[in-house]
Amino acid sequence: MISVYLGNEEIYAVAADVKGNRIIVNNIYRRRISEGSIINGVITNEESLKYDIEQFWEENKLPRKDVDIVINSKQLTMKNVTLPLVSDKKALNLISMEFADVEKAKPVFDYMTISTDNKKKKMTALAVITEKDFIEGYNRIFTGLKIKIRSISSGIINIVKLYYNIKNKVKDETVLLQFLDGNSLVSIILSGGNYMYSQSTRIFSEKDSPDFVNEIVNTISSIKQFYMSTNKVDINKAYFGGIDNETLEKIKVSLTVYNTEADFVPESEDIDTNGQGSLSEFAYGIGSYVKVKKDINLFKRCIDNGEVKAESFMPSVPVLLSVGAAFGVIAVISAGLLIRNSVLNKRLDEAYTFLNDTKNQEMVAKASSVVNENNTVISDIEALKKAKTAIRTYPVYNTKVRNIILSCQDSVTSLKIVRFDSENGSVRIEATCTVSNYVYALIDRLKSTGLFSAVDYNGYAYDEKNNVYKYNVDCTFVESAGQ
Repeated sequence: MISVYLGNEEIYAVAADVKGNRIIVNNIYRRRISEGSIINGVITNEESLKYDIEQFWEENKLPRKDVDIVINSKQLTMKNVTLPLVSDKKALNLISMEFADVEKAKPVFDYMTISTDNKKKKMTALAVITEKDFIEGYNRIFTGLKIKIRSISSGIINIVKLYYNIKNKVKDETVLLQFLDGNSLVSIILSGGNYMYSQSTRIFSEKDSPDFVNEIVNTISSIKQFYMSTNKVDINKAYFGGIDNETLEKIKVSLTVYNTEADFVPESEDIDTNGQGSLSEFAYGIGSYVKVKKDINLFKRCIDNGEVKAESFMPSVPVLLSVGAAFGVIAVISAGLLIRNSVLNKRLDEAYTFLNDTKNQEMVAKASSVVNENNTVISDIEALKKAKTAIRTYPVYNTKVRNIILSCQDSVTSLKIVRFDSENGSVRIEATCTVSNYVYALIDRLKSTGLFSAVDYNGYAYDEKNNVYKYNVDCTFVESAGQ
């Protein structure tokens, strides 16, 4: 097998061997990808990404089967769940209920077992939900390149696998792990190795600017406050991946105000990188090699249709029987039906006797009155539910929506939200581009957010003084935006 992480700026592949509990890295391969071809796990330019992957495979002569794909995306929603020790199918049914508040078209579910308690007959699991179309987009690219995917999982999940199962110094603590991928900062809170919380934040400042460190530190401060308010536990240690020594030192100084230590993501004696790189750089890919009792594989769930079906309790009967055996089965079934018919007739007689009793008829009349009143209440509740549903269908312009829109900015495009029209559910965005016609790439990114049913722009103006192009982009929200 080989583990391949698809990031915002590069692809990397980790080839490793597993010997007992140790992971021995043999080779790590890297390649820069075309800007904007994938943004936070969402494929925005399929042809460009396909070309980069093809070149990556050809350059490094990578194997074309048993490929584990690792991505990070807001399209993947995760949560901790506690489940009874049941079959995989029943577990998926229960998980689908846990995600009842998450709206996904053609949802695909999966889970990873964290721990089991045989005495209490329950297990702790990390569950994930995404959309089938999202997974199929990756499958389409790799299938077109004749590369056979074995699994698709999340970088965050691989981090949890790593720091829950390998020897490390953070397993018994509550820590914040941060991984910088391009201008996306993924933050993960682990407590005792268990997943607690994660988020992805866009960093707008250039890496060499003073504001770059300030944005990271502000993000940490916000997360600390949030976690403290909800869990009454402070986070005093933050570990980083994807940054250099100079940046880390600046972060260390800034975090002293918040009583928080900073360091690179801890290495482990269970991981031998053979000088190929550090765990802090390639943790997402290395995590694929950690073996767990029940792992997450969204690709398999997807090709299995990703459907959570109610279990059938009808007994199965072999189709191919000899004539004699068939008559035997029929005789047994017939006898059983006769017995069951007799029992039902007896129960029916008892029911008629009960209903013909005057006292029971009075009780039935009172019960009917209560039922009618109850039905009225139920009708009122249903009407309120419908009203609530109708209200929820209106798009909402909130901080979450604003941040998603602003995440579509890049090095050559900046965005300013000019106005929101609540009556028709639309927003006007002023885009400033340093490159002519780059607005088309912006429109593709806005469409890929899933927030809008329509994205249009009405010409542009050239600002000679600042040497930039200015566009007015009008976007119409989908009904569920901001919900």
